[in-house]
Amino acid sequence: MNFFLREYDGIVKVRKEAVTMGRLAERLKGTLGRFFMVGCVNCLVGFSIMAICYNIFHLGYWISTASNYIISSTVSYFLNSRFTFKDHGKSTWKTFLRFWINIAVCYFAAYSIAQPLIAALLSNASQVVADNVAMAAGMGLFSAFNYFGQMLFVFKRQNANDSLRAA
Repeated sequence: MNFFLREYDGIVKVRKEAVTMGRLAERLKGTLGRFFMVGCVNCLVGFSIMAICYNIFHLGYWISTASNYIISSTVSYFLNSRFTFKDHGKSTWKTFLRFWINIAVCYFAAYSIAQPLIAALLSNASQVVADNVAMAAGMGLFSAFNYFGQMLFVFKRQNANDSLRAA
């Protein structure tokens, strides 16, 4: 293989990238549907928690959204580790720590983007309406960021064969 690297360097690189993208596509196909099912349950529960905290208890934007993610992310960890990414028994305290780092990064990124964006788009709306729409938009952004964070960082496969078996 080394003589091909020297003689056909560009071709080998393209072939390696195609294989990597193929593995990623296979992994997406195998996990995205399951992640979506877990996410639907979490979204219903999570948005209910956020709406109650914000609209009934008047806890504010950041406390209401954080309450949702503390509760629903704990449930999500167990469902996604076993059902979505099939991490059966491989989870350790390091995996759990990576999970919470991912949740924190995704949470702050999603809601820091959503609040000013929605405030600008709905500048004529009341603060309550804008915050509720921003919370819903933040959930969408969070879900996208979180899927890739869990797949590529939290429950990443140790080798290529594991990645293909998980799909």
